[in-house]
Amino acid sequence: MPDAKKKRKKDSFVVRMRRRGREFMRLGQILANEPKRFPRALLNVLRRSFRTVWDARGGGLYACGYVLTFVWLEITMFVGDILAAESISGFLASRYSKCSSGISGNHCEI
Repeated sequence: MPDAKKKRKKDSFVVRMRRRGREFMRLGQILANEPKRFPRALLNVLRRSFRTVWDARGGGLYACGYVLTFVWLEITMFVGDILAAESISGFLASRYSKCSSGISGNHCEI
């Protein structure tokens, strides 16, 4: 079939990371300058990310299970962390300290 969908050439890793960095920089600017617009902008980024995962997993039922499992595990982990914290400020401080220790070789667990 000559009219079949043509696969788009995958961008290089550097190009994709640069694009992702710009995207998150824009999110930070929106959060700082226009906080009311932030939830919509974040939803757009998440929607695009989930669509990318969906396409990478081939779509269909397998991709649906993969995305739903990922979302469920992330939500349960996040809620568990919040419930285990003594206060919201304690939760945020522990998240920040985990990220700041990432400079010394550990990874950032947000």
